Parts: sequence; structure tokens; C-alpha cells
Amino acid sequence: QLPALAGGLQKQAYVKLEVGDDTFLRRHKAVETGTSITEVSSYGEPWVVEHQQVVVRRGPSIKDQPLGVMIKGDVVGVRRRHGDWLELVQDCEVRFKKRESPEQPITAVNPLRRHKDGKRRSKSSGAQTAWMMVEHPELGQLMRRARKRKGGLGSGCVLSPERLQMYQEVVELCHRRIYKENLESLWDGEAEKLPTLETIEAKLFDEEMEVLHVTQDGKFTGGALVKELSVKARHVEGSSNLNLAAPAHHHPGTSTEILGTTTVGYIDSMASEEKTQSGRVMWDFITGMPFICLACHSILRQKTVDFWQARGMRHMDPSNEKDCTAFRQLVMVHTMGKVICELKDLQEALPKSKLPLFVWVPSRFTEEDENLHDNYIFKPDDEMIE
Repeated sequence: QLPALAGGLQKQAYVKLEVGDDTFLRRHKAVETGTSITEVSSYGEPWVVEHQQVVVRRGPSIKDQPLGVMIKGDVVGVRRRHGDWLELVQDCEVRFKKRESPEQPITAVNPLRRHKDGKRRSKSSGAQTAWMMVEHPELGQLMRRARKRKGGLGSGCVLSPERLQMYQEVVELCHRRIYKENLESLWDGEAEKLPTLETIEAKLFDEEMEVLHVTQDGKFTGGALVKELSVKARHVEGSSNLNLAAPAHHHPGTSTEILGTTTVGYIDSMASEEKTQSGRVMWDFITGMPFICLACHSILRQKTVDFWQARGMRHMDPSNEKDCTAFRQLVMVHTMGKVICELKDLQEALPKSKLPLFVWVPSRFTEEDENLHDNYIFKPDDEMIE
């Protein structure tokens, strides 16, 4: 049996077969045991290839090494635009053109991030980036943003069967467990009020969304959609102590107050098969992701509310001053008094919903890096950086 490859790719084993006097080795996929979480980036913001063929490169320059190609009509997933270049999402796949062959098999730019036993490894900094040019000085427009694109993952998206299956399994499970199974109790049996599968699948085209896919002994048991949000915040330089009783605008000993953002995780959807405990596994995993706090809008099902509260989430109302003060203080304690974030700013950054807001802020102190601005805790506004 071969050792596991970097990134958690599945092991390959070989079975010895003897037929008469002949001996053969047959490739056999190793049996997966235990709990495993695969962390996959969303498909990303859809852009359509306009040129006959566009090269995918390691960096935003025509001098950078090619990784593969995309062909006219392909829909690619974009993480962000930088000038005339598009950076694709981390888990994107590209076409790899074989020499003297019309076939263009799809290959992943990076190995999938599989976490054994549901334990999140530290975020790898060695992920390969992939870039595509938007407009060429001689060839003209190469890529077009698909602002009003119709169709889901099956319409022009460049996806391996494995990645497509993970997306589909998570979407189907969330739709079934959150909505269909609560049709009578929460929606009075009126099916037309339920979000469609396509509505949930459309969330995969949000470049800030992450997908979690859980298996137990090789069987799919749970999935979640978690969105990374930037929320308005202030960083207090020169603060000598934690003054939790002070008003939001007053901090004794403050020499400089810098405006910026902090990073919050929003659990858009999360569901698991019954009696698998995958919900707890996903929660433990999400709390290890680089967020200053977690938020979600819970459906009004008592068992679901009990789950969130058992994890330490608190119902918070941005119109309630006590909740606003409590949230501000929790964030200050978590960041050693360095970051101020308001509950109303959190609400403003979240997707609009009529459902109750639940929030969790870690009780442990954050071990700050030498430069606070280099991590997820606080990022200063561009105009604040000299």
C-alpha cells in the first residue's frame, strides 16, 4: 500500500491476483475509516471564457508558468479581480491539454483539504494560486463576468465528478433536513414557501463561501455552507487595559484608533443525517477556523435552537442595548482589548433574515501576532495604511 499523498488524497492499494501461472496486481482503493471532513472552496463568482482558449497561470503575469487552459464557453469560478487579472478559487480545476490529443481532461490545481478525525489542521500557506487574464492588448476580451447567468453547476462549469458530487450531496442534505423535513411544522405544509434546491446551489457561486463535507467510514453524513464576512471594527492602539465598562467611543489611555474590519464566520446552512453526531463534528471544526466569532440565523425548531445553545451560542438582538454591550465586551475580552466590534455592524454585514440571530464568541484569549494587522483579527482600511 502506498502512503497518503500530501493534502489528504485517498490512498491507493494493490491486490495480488493469481490466475493459473500468471500473477496480476489490481489497483484497489483503500477503505476509508473514521470521520473525515473535506473543506472545499465554493465554485466562486462565475466568469465566462470568451476567447477560443485562455491560459491559466501560476501568477498574474504572462511570464508565469501555465497550469492549464480553459476553452470558450467554460464558466470559471473567481475569488477576486486584481487589475486585468482574475484569481481563481483555491479548489478550482483546469483543463490539461495532452500533446497530440484532442482530449482535455480536468485536473485540480490543489489537492483537496481533507481533515482526518474532524480535526482541522493549520491552514496551509503552500496552496498554488491560479490566474487568468481578462483582456489581452492584441486578442481583446478574454473573460466576461456572468452577472445574470442562468443555470447551476451543470451548465458550463469546469468540475471533476468528485467535487461536483460533494457539492450536490451537501446541497441536497441541507435542503432536505432544514426545509423539506420541517415543511409541516414550520411552513404549514405550503411547499411553495420553501427555498428550492437551485436557491441553495446558487450560494456556491459566492466567492466567500466554504463547503464542508463530512464522511464516516466512507459514507456521507453531514455538510455545511460557511461564509466569511468582513465586519466593521476599530483597533485601539496604546490601550493599556481592558475597560469593559467604558462606552463604545471612550477608551482611557488610547493614543490612536484605527478603522478597519474583522473576520466573522456565518453558518449559512448546516445539516447532518440523524444519529451520526456529524453536527457536533462540524461545529468543533468550524470553531477552529480563523474567525473572531460565529453567527447564524436559526430556524424556529426547538431541537435546532437547543443545539446552538448547547454549543454556547447566544440569542442576540441588535436593538437591545444589553445585547450590544455584551457582544462588544465579549469581542474585547477575546482580543485582549485591542478590537472593538458592534453588534449592529455585525447585523449589517450578515445576509438579511427574519429569523433570530445567534452569536458565539470564543471565551479564550487570542494570542496576538507581533503585527495584529497580518491576521484575521483585524485588517485596517486601505486609507488608514500609510
